[in-house]
Amino acid sequence: MDASRSAAEVLQAIRDAAPPSVDLMCDINEKGTASQAQRIMTVARDCGYLFVEEPLPADDLAGYRSLARAFPRFAAIGEHLQGVRDALPFLAEGICGVIQPDLAMIGGLAPALERSRVADAYGVAVSPHFLPGLFAHLGYACTNVTWLEDFPLLEPLFTRWPPIVEGKMMAGETAGHGLSLAESFLESCESSGGR
Repeated sequence: MDASRSAAEVLQAIRDAAPPSVDLMCDINEKGTASQAQRIMTVARDCGYLFVEEPLPADDLAGYRSLARAFPRFAAIGEHLQGVRDALPFLAEGICGVIQPDLAMIGGLAPALERSRVADAYGVAVSPHFLPGLFAHLGYACTNVTWLEDFPLLEPLFTRWPPIVEGKMMAGETAGHGLSLAESFLESCESSGGR
């Protein structure tokens, strides 16, 4: 059994297990070939997933154009794109339905705000990549910020996360993002000599 067939079975099993009210998305993480991406996107679409994140490498614009013909606005892309100029073909040509600015790649909140506003002009949703607490305020500034991606890799390094109320992350009372480095992380840095 090839990897894409196995992935298709997993997507179907997840849809079967999840309540119908739960929205599902999947992430190929730029690991798919054109044929694998097409097969997985077909299953994801047929199972009612909202989108497939990064079905191809970010620099494969021709591949994304081809996918968009069969799956209009069904791809999410953007965490490895560095500015509005890199993202513009994906937005202007309707290649993606979701753009995902990443603070480290894009250069901070101001460029993320700019990309989100350009995406809004093209009717594209925004789902910032990684560390959702850093983007809570962006959601207030841009109505097309639809989801905040959360996978707890670096989250334990921070405290004072914005509160989540009824499944929505709310901006805190503090100016800016309000996050602080966790004492345990700071102590581990001190004990390792700042390395």
